[in-house]
Amino acid sequence: TDIIGNEYIAIKGALNAPFDKVYLMAVNSGTIINQDGAYLTTLNAGQSVETSIPGSSSYFQSSKVFYAYQLSGIGCEVGTAILPKITCTGSSDISFRLTSNENLYVTILVKSSGQNSFLVNGLAGIIRASDFVAVPGTGNNWYAAKVALSYPVGSLIRVSNSTHLFHLGLLQGGTSS
Repeated sequence: TDIIGNEYIAIKGALNAPFDKVYLMAVNSGTIINQDGAYLTTLNAGQSVETSIPGSSSYFQSSKVFYAYQLSGIGCEVGTAILPKITCTGSSDISFRLTSNENLYVTILVKSSGQNSFLVNGLAGIIRASDFVAVPGTGNNWYAAKVALSYPVGSLIRVSNSTHLFHLGLLQGGTSS
């Protein structure tokens, strides 16, 4: 619990209905959680709530620390992860190897004005500022994108930003696999 936070952003993947879900769990009683700047629920220690992402991303905030766990995926292929708190420093450079020929999406979270500085394998224009949408409830301080990438199997893909730290998630899979 010493590394969890009180602010998280979930970015919607490409999962079939019932689509992405976010599970929030309180560590302390009386944890009031807001979603996109509006009251969502009050939880006591150990209680949790399931919620959806109404737009392309969603912002969760409380004055007390809590866990945020997201169910996402592509088509009917699911994956889950505990979300990092947005005050986590992030990265300026992330590399990964493409392991299959299935769909690949990167989800990216960056602070305002960082949307213009992304490179993929040293090339601009693959992740564009126009791919990003302001995260609701953050006062346009955070921007999120889901970008489809297409590279041959075995490719090393390097995403970097020379001006801002960012968070990156990977979704790789088939719509019916």
